[in-house]
Amino acid sequence: MELQTEIRLDSLTREMIQLEPTDIELSFMLSQLCFHYVGKRFQGEILKISEKFQEILADDLHDYYVNEMKKSNYGSRMAQMMRINNQIQRDIIRNREKTDLAILFDVFDLEFSHPEMFMVL
Repeated sequence: MELQTEIRLDSLTREMIQLEPTDIELSFMLSQLCFHYVGKRFQGEILKISEKFQEILADDLHDYYVNEMKKSNYGSRMAQMMRINNQIQRDIIRNREKTDLAILFDVFDLEFSHPEMFMVL
């Protein structure tokens, strides 16, 4: 899918447009990101549980490809999805470092379009 505004899109957005994920694939990608984050952050028993959920998701995605999509060779598509997820994780880590520094040096300057929505009563 070629867009005239493609030059303004970052590489992650372009990869998502190129992949054109189905709802099932998108659900898998988001779930995988969440369970990976939770497992890394909390470790121990929660890590084991999140890994089990990821296994279940991977099995369900395999069933989806084989039984519904009738694709037995989906490795390249899976690799593309994981490449996107890995890039998202790298971006989160990079942005977290910037955020931590901004908090440390008190350089946050936020403006809200509707500040009344963010008032604590």
